[in-house]
Amino acid sequence: MVNKLSNEVVKDKNQLLKDVLLRESQTTTGIGKGIAIPHAKSDSVIKTSIVFAKSNQGIEYEAIDDKPVNLLFLLAVEKEGSNQHLALLSKLSKLLMNENFKQDLLNTKTPQEVLDVISKYENPNLAVNSNPQEKTKPAQEVSIVAVTACPTGIAHTYMAQEALEKAAKKLNVKIKIETNGASGVENKLTQDDIQNATGVILAVNRNVEVDRFNGIILGGMMAIDMGGPFNKAAYVFAIASLSQGASSSMAAVMVGGMVPPLAIALATTLFKNKFTLEQREAGSTVGVIALREIAEGAIDIQNFKAKLPIVFGNEDASSIHNNTSEVSSQGSIIENETNKLLVIEEADGFVNKIKSYDCLNHDDILKTLEFAIKAHKGQKRNSGQDYITHPVSVASIVLDYFKDTSSIIAALLHDVVEDTHYSLDDISNSFGGEVAILVEGVTKLSKIKFRDSAQAKAENLRKFILSISKDIRILIIKLADRLHNLRTIKYLSNKEKQKEIALETLEIYVPLAERIEAKEKYEYSKLEMFDDEIFVFTPKGKVISLPKGSIVLDFAYAIHTDIGDTCKGAKINGFNIDHVATLRNARGENYPNIIRAAKEAINAGADHITAHLREDRRHIKDKDIYDLKSYLTVPLNMELAPTQEMVDIACKVKPYAMQKKNKFYKHLNFP
Repeated sequence: MVNKLSNEVVKDKNQLLKDVLLRESQTTTGIGKGIAIPHAKSDSVIKTSIVFAKSNQGIEYEAIDDKPVNLLFLLAVEKEGSNQHLALLSKLSKLLMNENFKQDLLNTKTPQEVLDVISKYENPNLAVNSNPQEKTKPAQEVSIVAVTACPTGIAHTYMAQEALEKAAKKLNVKIKIETNGASGVENKLTQDDIQNATGVILAVNRNVEVDRFNGIILGGMMAIDMGGPFNKAAYVFAIASLSQGASSSMAAVMVGGMVPPLAIALATTLFKNKFTLEQREAGSTVGVIALREIAEGAIDIQNFKAKLPIVFGNEDASSIHNNTSEVSSQGSIIENETNKLLVIEEADGFVNKIKSYDCLNHDDILKTLEFAIKAHKGQKRNSGQDYITHPVSVASIVLDYFKDTSSIIAALLHDVVEDTHYSLDDISNSFGGEVAILVEGVTKLSKIKFRDSAQAKAENLRKFILSISKDIRILIIKLADRLHNLRTIKYLSNKEKQKEIALETLEIYVPLAERIEAKEKYEYSKLEMFDDEIFVFTPKGKVISLPKGSIVLDFAYAIHTDIGDTCKGAKINGFNIDHVATLRNARGENYPNIIRAAKEAINAGADHITAHLREDRRHIKDKDIYDLKSYLTVPLNMELAPTQEMVDIACKVKPYAMQKKNKFYKHLNFP
């Protein structure tokens, strides 16, 4: 074919042949499907020319598909000159992707027929479509960006472009292709193109600008199966890139591959209590082999964690390191991914803690954790961490107090109703009525409009105190919530708000916490710890604590002695909780008969009980004394279950005491 060129085109045919063979030694120009485009830029070329040859039988050419070549195009290109030939070459490369064009060329018998075929397909309106009836479908949301380049930037660059465009059309996806041809970069990809792309295709066999592409995929592939097929595929790609002078891919792969073993080595060293002795010993070994970039040693320890529903994200960590080595400007991406790892580590620690208690329903708690992560997705704390770290921390604190599945589930969900679109009905339907009651107890009022924040705070506090009188677990969850908020209070930018929260904690939550400490002698199963007390609010919002079974007069005396002496009744109205207002004698006069009857009844009962118990003190426990007094002095309390010994004592002392008490109740119109 070189010899067919005239002396007007080539001044030194031997030099041109050497240049063509030199190009061929770099990589074959047999592009497959029976086509070869040998070419070269040479000083021996006077005028850029194309020589066409065909063979119906085909010739051996060492093409990329190892099949014979039927169509050959020799391109002799001027070393220095215009780039007009590149436009022609681009068109020719694209035409060769058309099966009809190739077949028509094979059928030609004269040079003129060859020119006629080229002219025919050069006009898009005359080109034969392989399927003219096919209608173009709307492109899918999938978007691909691609780069094509070959060593000379002449043939393969544009043929790869045409092949990708045809494939994208067939698959009905969007594609934008940047060509790195001899004339320079055309249709250059922007940063927006890359960021919005679903995937990237690099059809190149020479060095191109790859630093603009995020390296997440390569690093993740190195870590995802630790020595498996994904790992090996990424490594092979990096080696191929390195051979073309692109070292950044190899840097990303090396860093990504070291993350799994290094992460495990650090975890087993820094968090020893979360791993078994066997795992800690294996972690040390893994750390040593990590320095040689061998990820396979991490497989055994990874399998330990694979039993849990939430696994530490080594592949995410590799992607982060990949970002660091590939795109230094992507600081926000690294920060977000690091935060993701902190969330996973927090959840992992919580899961390990849960697993250590056989008394808990692990499946229900883990199901709730997944629900909470989904519900709080996208929400952030003032610290910048994902919001889910807060309910996980609260649940972990609750676990230290109650080994109770419902309490832990409610702690994980305690902010769901307030901060997400889920309602209490959703909680009840998914997790049961018991959990819904606990969540409601720690949820602030949202449907009622208040005059100001002070009123809202007061009403929410009233609701909370009433709730904990029914179930002490609500108090535990609220205290855990407050404790974690205090631990992270430094992230509040408003210093006054910090002081307000601290003061509220000292005045309200610390006394409540002390109350729990005083009740620790009670059995764990007695969850309703405040059943021996009731709480009543005055019209001004003051909380009055009274023994269970107290009457209105007890409430009046608790406010003030003068109020009790002049009390003649009470008003009880429903709001969120009961408000009680006492009614007094207009002239402020006492009711001596009532007072006298009450004192006689109380004194008589107390004297007889004390006298009898003094005789049998050695045979009765302190708790029995307390229950017996309650049984004798609170006649309407039907919840007590006295022992036989208590009944015997009551039979001796109760008649006289009740005789006096009945006189007292008669004055108050009790039946």
